[in-house]
Amino acid sequence: MTNTPDFTIEKIKIATTSSYTGRLFYGPYEKTPEFVSELKEALGREGIYYEHFPTVSIYYSDPEDTAPEKLTSFHGVSANNNVAGNEEFGTFDFSTGDYLAYSTTQPELIWNAFLHIYEHAGKNGISLSEAPPVLLSSFENNQVNFSFYFKIED
Repeated sequence: MTNTPDFTIEKIKIATTSSYTGRLFYGPYEKTPEFVSELKEALGREGIYYEHFPTVSIYYSDPEDTAPEKLTSFHGVSANNNVAGNEEFGTFDFSTGDYLAYSTTQPELIWNAFLHIYEHAGKNGISLSEAPPVLLSSFENNQVNFSFYFKIED
């Protein structure tokens, strides 16, 4: 575990695969709350309702190399309902394995986590996989908790 004033990075093992129903979005990553609201409305039209988190967000594009309107992300919810046959939705499986993880309740710190995790991996000889980082958001104790997961190479 590595601690800095605002960041705690842990190596953890995910033992169970979790599935999330959602869809791709295109646009600035700062629009994530809007994307999740759009997803909630779209799923509601299919009879799939959820009140709170967990949600998953996967950010596929590097914002330093990609125009904001072309940034690609997937946002999904932990929904056990089947939307098979509806091309609007897809599924993301958060797979088992070893990850570097970082959590916060402060949304302004989320994006700084990337730099700290990559620095931590480099300093500790940890090879991260090419899989995009996963952001899980949950609602507990009347606050939103954000957790980033970076898969470690097998």
